[in-house]
Amino acid sequence: MLRRSQGQLTAWALLLACSTLSNAESPASRQHWAFKPISPKKLPHIENAVWAKSPVDHYILSRLEEAGLTPNPMASRQTLIRRLSYDLRGLPPSSAEVRAFLSDQQPQAYARLVDRFLASPRYGERWGRHWLDVVRYADSNDLRAIGARHDITETYRYRDWVVRSLNGDLPYNRFMMNQVAGDLLPSPLGAPIYRDGIIATGMLAFGVWGAGDSDGEKMHSDMVDDMINVTTRAFLGLTVACARCHDHKFDPISQADYYAMAGVFFSSEIAPPGTSAPWVQIPLVDTEAIERYNHLENLRKQAIAGHKVARDNYRDRIYQSLLETYVPETSRYLEAVYRYLTRPAEHAKLTVEEFAVRQDREPAPHPGRILLMVGDAHNLRSGDAQLARHLRSRGHHVTCFVPARTTAAEQYRLAMEHDLVVISESIAAANVRFDGKQSLKHVPRPILSFEPYMFPNAGWTGKTIHVDYGLSGVPAVADLGLGRLQHSISVRAMDHPLALGLKNRIRVYEEAYTLGFGKTGDDATVIASIDTAGRYPTFFVYEPNSKLFDGTTAPANRTGLFLGQQGLGNPLAPASLDWDNLTRAGIALIDAAVDYAIRPDAISQPDQEDLVNKSRTQRPLRGDALAQWLAAVRTPPVPKPLPGMSVLETATWSQEGIARWHTGPTTPYVVVNARKSSYDVPSLVANTFYGRVLYAEGTTQAGSQRYQKQRVHLTTDDGAPTNGIVSLLFRAPADGVYDFTIELTNRVAAKTGRDPFFHIVVKDELRDQGRLPGHQARKELRYRNLTLSAGDTVEICASGGGETFPLAVMQTDVLVTCGEKRWNAADEFHSPSPGSPILSPANPLPGNVWEYGFRIMQGEISALWSAMNPGLFQHLNMAGETGTASNGAPDSGPDLNYWSTPATGRLAGRSIALHPARQADVGVEWRAERDANITIKAVVTDLQAIGDGVHWELEFQPGATAFRVASAALQVGTRHAISANGNAASPLTLPVAKGDVVRLLLSAQGNAVADITGIEVRIQEVGQAGKQWDLTTA
Repeated sequence: MLRRSQGQLTAWALLLACSTLSNAESPASRQHWAFKPISPKKLPHIENAVWAKSPVDHYILSRLEEAGLTPNPMASRQTLIRRLSYDLRGLPPSSAEVRAFLSDQQPQAYARLVDRFLASPRYGERWGRHWLDVVRYADSNDLRAIGARHDITETYRYRDWVVRSLNGDLPYNRFMMNQVAGDLLPSPLGAPIYRDGIIATGMLAFGVWGAGDSDGEKMHSDMVDDMINVTTRAFLGLTVACARCHDHKFDPISQADYYAMAGVFFSSEIAPPGTSAPWVQIPLVDTEAIERYNHLENLRKQAIAGHKVARDNYRDRIYQSLLETYVPETSRYLEAVYRYLTRPAEHAKLTVEEFAVRQDREPAPHPGRILLMVGDAHNLRSGDAQLARHLRSRGHHVTCFVPARTTAAEQYRLAMEHDLVVISESIAAANVRFDGKQSLKHVPRPILSFEPYMFPNAGWTGKTIHVDYGLSGVPAVADLGLGRLQHSISVRAMDHPLALGLKNRIRVYEEAYTLGFGKTGDDATVIASIDTAGRYPTFFVYEPNSKLFDGTTAPANRTGLFLGQQGLGNPLAPASLDWDNLTRAGIALIDAAVDYAIRPDAISQPDQEDLVNKSRTQRPLRGDALAQWLAAVRTPPVPKPLPGMSVLETATWSQEGIARWHTGPTTPYVVVNARKSSYDVPSLVANTFYGRVLYAEGTTQAGSQRYQKQRVHLTTDDGAPTNGIVSLLFRAPADGVYDFTIELTNRVAAKTGRDPFFHIVVKDELRDQGRLPGHQARKELRYRNLTLSAGDTVEICASGGGETFPLAVMQTDVLVTCGEKRWNAADEFHSPSPGSPILSPANPLPGNVWEYGFRIMQGEISALWSAMNPGLFQHLNMAGETGTASNGAPDSGPDLNYWSTPATGRLAGRSIALHPARQADVGVEWRAERDANITIKAVVTDLQAIGDGVHWELEFQPGATAFRVASAALQVGTRHAISANGNAASPLTLPVAKGDVVRLLLSAQGNAVADITGIEVRIQEVGQAGKQWDLTTA
């Protein structure tokens, strides 16, 4: 903006300076008509006085008559409205406006039409453009179009002010005064700051001065010259700036006049970006508003910092808990792996998860039919879903039921059809009906409830909330000494079967959580209480025919249990209980309550010492962890031999004559070099979709880029046809509640100008955006409980930063869960069979949830991304599943190309190389045609420098049993000769019978990334006429 000393300039002072320019030339030079006062003139004579409707018409018709011409006929109404609309609004009239004008037969119809068009907001936009041209308006003060660092980000305020002024019919004198001296004028409405006046003086500030000048005084003089030039051209129609170096050549303006005006403008303080002087910014609000904003901003930052500390502390506690819990249990998981691999035939169809659950769940003595009342049966809370799975794993039949909008009689009828009613905390207490004879109050079926706010309605406790019943860990019960979260309960009725023989304080939660409580009647048996004195029962039971708190008789067992589901005080917890937070003792007490309610004489009785000693150190087996152990120790399946491989990719390596044989997206493959010349094997290969979404198959450094192996990267650069905006998109496969964890990392080791910007778009609405400042800057975003319909999208956009979108690389890790389903972009987005369509029989994607494409940015992007208007985005243009590939084949999938680092190994001409998969070997084999003695020469060579190397094994199989002849680990970049003494010149010698097999196998040592291994295998029958086989020549 622009700042001046008070009193240095007013509009009138400027006009006076402009109107009293000295007479540098002769008096005759001031006789030009432009310098004479306007005086009235007599209208010219015309013959057709009827035609003239205004004084202007007299002048027009006079010239026409002098030339012997007559005016054209009156234009039609359609022509008039079209001309008027384009003149005043710059737009064609709508069909409705044309019809309305044609039907208006009143005398002043045209005048009313003019008024309507002048009242249109488009009028100011149409005519404001001309004024903006006069005052050399631009969003940048850079003639060379270098870009963002020369942008003047606030110029739009002046543009909008000009439009508002024209639409508001601001008088011309005010229009002029605001632009020349608006910063010194008082507000017409008495406000402390005259916003419009300050904004209007921006006319003087957005000049074109380039990147600055080393001579500061000259730079300031150039700025003043620009202000003089724009002011006198706009308001006087004079080129006063021509007198900067000499008297004006044509107009009566002297050099002295120029510097008289310059003295007025030299009081202005203004500087463009890139100079040593500050770019002046004047607040448009008063000091009080600024202080209020700063105060709120500080509070917001403090809240964010506090939340981050709480989050980090919670994460550290959970991490430590995991270390203490799972690391010591390696032997347990290995034992479970053995039991799973040797499980009986009747359990052959059990999944790993089902098997894991059964290892820690004692079957219920008498499985029953359980009615589980929940808040939402279609989108179960995590705690409800875990509870239902647990009950079913013990053999119970569980029906989930939502009591909302059902009658007491309907609830009674459903309860009668089951053996037990379990009421979750997720329901609204008022929806469970205990009024009337046909209600749960009198149903002769046992009821077990985790919802303490239901207790008074059922008559189990008193009615005073946070005194007679409630939850620990909420501020409302702080006066009771229960304001903190709890992890243990005190056993009271130690001899009762429900106590399971436990005594004193028993830990039921690993991490402190909420406990429900209720003060019961005298007939209730309190199994456990929150406190040691027994004042706040958290586990109690009313036996059949006992008196409830309200004096009525219990027709069947009524049980209140501690299980909380609110996640209070936990900055990362979901809105429901995490079942893994329960100890073995906690789970056993829940099981006992369910068993006792169904049949009191038969409940499970686990070992008390086991419950107490292992409650904190041994959690139930986790299915996902057991699956990982299985993957680590399971014997890899033997794939089909080379002749059975069925898919040939002719353009995989972007070099003619190089192909890759494979059997599917997750199996090993063979690289075939059919050329005579050798082939340089790249040390890294990455799939790149549309040149913007890159999946790296190995870690590498390419210039300043740091690609991470087996990760998705969003990349942008100057030449991007997408204008630097690229997207990874998740499309919901079905209706549901989804959780998203998005981790973004800057992978360019360069200066700040190359940082990526991210934009998160949920269902076409911008949710979050920001910048990743500096190499390895990381941002984690979590979105919990997003309700998505099938086809709804969550999109991660990346855009370049700095000048004209230089290259930016943003590693993008996305994990999505919905119930038991899970999607991981790094595992599922990339194309494991390059050259195939993203969806094809040879290359399916699980669920087809990942897509990629780009967004188009409208106009130049400013450096202030934090204020970006999401309306600048057009809709996403997604890549199709079919289309024309780079080789021109129709319907072969989207454009897919390869990017690789420099080669580190060389594959000889007419030869092959093998690559194992993570869980599958690859190899070649030879079968003897007749009895003979043979010699074997074999060499294996690692051709890529960034992998883990492979393990090779030479097998001899005479009949059904294979024997290992030799084996070793081939390290990165090394070469092994398989021979009798390690010397390639000393081949192995074996006697073989017809049908015997010799096989060379390669298996992965690590992650099976970048392990292309060259092989040479030649077999020769001993003897002069012996036959020779070369197994590895293409």
